[in-house]
Amino acid sequence: MLGYPPCFLSKKAYDEWRVLYDELGLRAPAGESFCFDCLPERQKEAIDKGLCTHPDVVFVELVDEDGESFTAGLRPWWLLEKDATE
Repeated sequence: MLGYPPCFLSKKAYDEWRVLYDELGLRAPAGESFCFDCLPERQKEAIDKGLCTHPDVVFVELVDEDGESFTAGLRPWWLLEKDATE
């Protein structure tokens, strides 16, 4: 076990992401919050290298409170419910 998601290049990269995420006060929907920040190109690369633990993530365009659109990776709710019962 790595101690961090294998889609990150290193534990340091993951730790830096966590610090930034916490400092900004961000909260992703239920599930793996690092998937929320993923991008389709990065997911494909991680899948191709066997590093993606959640290939079920779907990408959607959302709009923030300032009207700016952004891409977010979301895990389907039915898989989140399944994970919670296992």
